[in-house]
This record gives sequence, structure tokens and C-alpha cells, in this order.
Amino acid sequence: MSFDLSTVIVLMLAAALAGALVSVLPEWRRMMGGGLPIHRHIGEGHAAFEAELRCALCAGRQECAQRATALADCPNAALFRKDASGTKAAPTA
Repeated sequence: MSFDLSTVIVLMLAAALAGALVSVLPEWRRMMGGGLPIHRHIGEGHAAFEAELRCALCAGRQECAQRATALADCPNAALFRKDASGTKAAPTA
């Protein structure tokens, strides 16, 4: 069995993609795993994926996790705002 150049290139690209996925996946799972500060502040299961991603990638994540309230410059600050009735305001798009 012999491979032509295009087959070899496709196989090498597929192997590189698989290698990148294998190296990134454990870190991604750790980062998106439980224990995000946003889950403590607004409740488990109430955060949208985008809010969880902003929280996971936030530079102040460790400090925020140790506080009772979110940081002042939180990327998800709109989720913590309350309207005049005292209920949580819907985040703006």
C-alpha cells in the first residue's frame, strides 16, 4: 500500500489536530469544571454558557472565588444588577 502526497498531508493535519485536542481538552475541562465563582454568586445551573466562559477566563477568578460578592469589574456584572423591584435584572445582549 502506498500513499500519495495529499494523503500524507491530510493524515499529518489530522494527527496534529488530534494532538492539539488531546493537549487542550484536560485544561478546558478543569477550567469549565465545577467551582466557578459565578455558580456561587447566582446559583448552580442559572448561568448561561457565555457567562460561565467569561467567568472561567477571568483574570480575577481566584480572588472572586474567595469573596462573598463578585468583583467590581466583573465581566458578568450585568447578571448581578438588580432592578427597582429587587429582582435580578436580565443581562443586556
